[in-house]
Amino acid sequence: MKLAHTIQTVFARFLTLGLNFGLIILTANVWGSTGRGIIALLIADLSIVVFATHIFAGGAVSFFASKYPPKLILRYAYIWSTIVGIVFPIGLSLLHKIDYLFYLVTLSVISSMFSSNTNLFIGLKKIKFFNTYTIL
Repeated sequence: MKLAHTIQTVFARFLTLGLNFGLIILTANVWGSTGRGIIALLIADLSIVVFATHIFAGGAVSFFASKYPPKLILRYAYIWSTIVGIVFPIGLSLLHKIDYLFYLVTLSVISSMFSSNTNLFIGLKKIKFFNTYTIL
């Protein structure tokens, strides 16, 4: 059983890697180097925000998954993700000009909630759901 989960996870990671590589090639051809630069800045800012949301909506969700009901855990994780996903991008916009603030806020909240769900699947040992969710 564990070998099957390991193989599924490796397959899911390679599939995700291939899809991401294809996305990079596509965006480079469509938007050129300027577009890729803007995307890189967006991803850098998004990484900072998601790092902050992982304080309570990351590994803590996995840890508490077996101790508390999933609805309760996700409720607090979603609240934290929403608050930090809105406040941190606004704070970043005070440090440097961000032309894509709406997109950064939207992607921050969605990415943080997505991460909360995947961490819950890991905590509940639902590896198939985790692999399927990460491919999407």
